[in-house]
Amino acid sequence: MATRSTTQARSQTASAKQPRKSRKAAAESQTPDVAGESQEQDNPQSDRSTTNSVNPSANQLYGTVSQSRLFEALNFVVEAVPRKPTHPVLANVLITADAASNQISLTCTDLATTLTTRFDAEIERSGTVTAPATLLKDVVSKCPEGALTLYSELKGQAITVVVTDPQAGIVELDGLAADEFPTMETIAKPKPAILNAKALAVGLKSVLFAVARDQAKGILTGVNWHLSDEQLTCTATDGLQIAIAHLDLKGIGRSKRSKTAAAIHCTLPASAVKAVVKAIEGMYVDECNVAYDDHTQKLQVQLESDRLHHTITTQALQGDYPDVVAIINQRFNFTRSATLSRGELVERLSRLSALTHRDKHDLLLTFEGSTQTLTLTIEQVGSKGRQVIEATLDNLGSFAIKLNIHQLLTMLKSLGSSGVRLWMDRPDTITKLEAVGDCEIKDLAMTATYFTLPFEPATDTNAGKNGEPSQAPESNVATMDEEDETAADDDEEMNDEEIKDEADETTVDENDDE
Repeated sequence: MATRSTTQARSQTASAKQPRKSRKAAAESQTPDVAGESQEQDNPQSDRSTTNSVNPSANQLYGTVSQSRLFEALNFVVEAVPRKPTHPVLANVLITADAASNQISLTCTDLATTLTTRFDAEIERSGTVTAPATLLKDVVSKCPEGALTLYSELKGQAITVVVTDPQAGIVELDGLAADEFPTMETIAKPKPAILNAKALAVGLKSVLFAVARDQAKGILTGVNWHLSDEQLTCTATDGLQIAIAHLDLKGIGRSKRSKTAAAIHCTLPASAVKAVVKAIEGMYVDECNVAYDDHTQKLQVQLESDRLHHTITTQALQGDYPDVVAIINQRFNFTRSATLSRGELVERLSRLSALTHRDKHDLLLTFEGSTQTLTLTIEQVGSKGRQVIEATLDNLGSFAIKLNIHQLLTMLKSLGSSGVRLWMDRPDTITKLEAVGDCEIKDLAMTATYFTLPFEPATDTNAGKNGEPSQAPESNVATMDEEDETAADDDEEMNDEEIKDEADETTVDENDDE
């Protein structure tokens, strides 16, 4: 035991006297695996790249971007993704990272309308790739705030788009090659007009509800846009209702409209109009640039803020838009009027709308000149509602007309004025609504005019002229002109055939509720 202890002591003494370099070398030789593991932990991206066999020459991107900014950009461009893509890549967003400018651009398209946005980011490696647009937006929306790492990997022939968040979360999405994404033409040398962004959004939004939803109606599925030096006119109709907005552009905004820009007259798809309105309302910009190419019939709208730069490029719809104003002026007279508070009328109609059924939306409006009142009545199976409101009536003794309550509510909410004036002539002809009083948006010179067709004529005994009983004429407005053809609607047999014929349409369906 004594000999063994002496030997251990000598061994420890010799080890203590060993030079430092020798001991360091011995330690390194004894723990090579630990050192290698430490290096791998310090550089996990290097290990991931080796494991996944990433090809740096395959144009794979790598960058860091703000979560809020990426979500805001995706939320804008996904509006162009078609509901039923004809090709898988149309459901994707094209992601382009540029290390030279330190920017990322996102693009989505349905082949008719293309939405593009770009924003600042920290780009380490340039590249392009496509990823599922809606899925990527949903993923980014759930990520915590902060910096996200966005990069793509090539594993054999498969492309993966990876998003990592500040909490070490990782999401991998199957992507597609960028060369599969369609190449969209842009306006080569645009000569943009500078417009007040808020005025443009208000004008487009005030008529958007009247656009036809049925794609078979062709040109009526868009908003007709006529831009001159000092005025913008927006028109929309589905054959049952008409919306027209005139905006005075002279001197509004920080700068006037460009003098060098030519007049623009085209019909824009409803999807493009919605994208323009959403972009303006989301960015809070003062001005926007609008350019149109007569050769390609493409319209381009650009908006820029300190965070994002949006570009909307759309193909104008083909065909001649019907001159609805000329048709109305030639065929109809408006001899009776009622002026009311728009806010109070909306409130009363909202109460009655709760009683409407899915397939029954008719509202009876009874005007009484002796008491200067308007009575609103809805009768359904098992329920009945009635509201009385004061009104200023002109040339209205006793008069009744039936309108679609939901169409009327949508029009009133879109007027944006303190008052409304209803113009009528007979229970079987169209009703005209125009804004009166103060505009809700200050310094905005806009006049909005709406037209709507009635249900079957009211059979109230006091609905005739001068208080005499009225005979219910043919329900279709087209019967007023023998040359017009008569068409029937499932719920309403009142259609303006001349408007429909101007647009080469053969059937007018009931308008979907807004």
